[in-house]
Amino acid sequence: PPAKPPKDALGGRLCLASGRTRERRGRGGGGGLGSRLAWKWCYGPLAAACLRLERAPAFNHFVTLAILVASIMVGLSTEKQYREAAFMAPLESGILVVFVLECAVKIVARGARPWVYFDDAWNCFDFVIVSASLAPLVMDMGALGAVVAVFRLMRLLRIFKLAKQLKQLRIIVEALITGFSSITFIGLILFLFFYVFAIVGMLFFQETDPRHFGTLHIALLTLFRSATMDDWTDL
Repeated sequence: PPAKPPKDALGGRLCLASGRTRERRGRGGGGGLGSRLAWKWCYGPLAAACLRLERAPAFNHFVTLAILVASIMVGLSTEKQYREAAFMAPLESGILVVFVLECAVKIVARGARPWVYFDDAWNCFDFVIVSASLAPLVMDMGALGAVVAVFRLMRLLRIFKLAKQLKQLRIIVEALITGFSSITFIGLILFLFFYVFAIVGMLFFQETDPRHFGTLHIALLTLFRSATMDDWTDL
């Protein structure tokens, strides 16, 4: 009996539907047969191998190690003695190769539907970081120096790739992102709180302390300084 296709990272079968469709359409000609053989002997086994590699713990540990090294390099690059060191350029190139291979493996592992890779927000984040890292290599440093500098600054985002590799950290980050929708209402409540007590402060201290409670905006600033302890000793 024919072997069942392996499952992809989303729990479904590797999509062979397009290959089967080409097979049905090309039964009367050589084009369909060629596409079917190309899928069967080339891309299909490659996709299955990439899927096994993606699920391998050793592969994930290796990528995590590369992210840790990249994070350390971001800190070292702030020092001139390390930024101009001979080992920085080869190490940077090696880390970039690892990240590019990670994206390539995950895209190929999706089989005949590589666009499924972009259904995951974390994968999109990885792809943006890798693309930004590759951009300075293909741009003219003289004509687009400022743009290249911006793309190089985006290498700082590599540190946040740890949030994807570490499950508990990823859960915390996703919870924070989900809670962003409530931050506006939290800020509104805080503003109302400051607004009410600024008016109360003006009613009690406007005559005796006009420097800090003479007007409403000064009273709001005074309360903010007290709450954040920003130079509160001068109040």
